[in-house]
This record gives sequence, structure tokens and C-alpha cells, in this order.
Amino acid sequence: MTSHIGKIVSVAAGIPATFDKTGSEALTWVVVANPIVAPIPAWETAMIDVPNLTTGITKGDKGASMGRVSEMAFEEKLTDAGQIALRTYAGPSYVSEVSVRVVEPTGTNTHVYMSGIASNLAENEATTETYKGFTVSFRQNYESVRTTAP
Repeated sequence: MTSHIGKIVSVAAGIPATFDKTGSEALTWVVVANPIVAPIPAWETAMIDVPNLTTGITKGDKGASMGRVSEMAFEEKLTDAGQIALRTYAGPSYVSEVSVRVVEPTGTNTHVYMSGIASNLAENEATTETYKGFTVSFRQNYESVRTTAP
């Protein structure tokens, strides 16, 4: 069994010129300190019902797909350049697309690149059972790229 311990999350402004290893690696990446939850590459696809009067069976076909919203969470480190960048990207006044890189600690295809929208910046609730940190939603707008290390 493999755990997720050791994953590294990085962000970059904008999207790659090409959605492949070369395009993704050409972006300027900044590591985001203290990740707790990393985003996942995922899609949701609408289903189209196609009824058939002769058979009486309604067949399902795939319709349009959209990136599924996943959450990122971080323990706060106010001086971290990656956290500062991600907070900016997820803020309400930043409307451009961004890219996220998640690096696995071991394996062959260890780098996952995703591009889309960061949003819903939220500070963690302040209680006796929580840590200082924040969450950000991420919705990919393009297919992810899973590849080997540069």
C-alpha cells in the first residue's frame, strides 16, 4: 500500500502553451508550503438519454464533460511565496486561469499537471480543534497531464 505522504503541490500563473509534458514544464512553478489536501484530476460527464421506441430501452450516451471541483487545504505559513500566490489566484478579483502541479514522492509517472480556475478561498474556522490554515477550490478546465519527472 502506498500513502500520499510526501506529495508536493505547486502553482503557476496561466496555462501551458501546449497541454503536454513540455508545455507544462515551461511554466514558472512555485511550491506551496504545508499541503494537507491536494487537488485531484477528475471529470464529471453529463449523461444523455436516448430512448428507442422499438425496443422500449433508453440507452445512455456521454454528453459534455467538465472538471470536477476538488479542494486544496494548507496549514498557514504567511511568508511562503506559494501560499501568497495561491491566495491571490483564488481570491475573487483574480479571474485568470492557473495551473497546479502535484508531485508524487515515488513511482514512474510522478508529475500531474492540471489547469483551470482556483476559487473559494476560505480561512479555517477558529476553534480549539482546528489549525490556522485555508482551503481553496480548484476546477480543471483541460485534461490533466500525468508524466515522468523533468
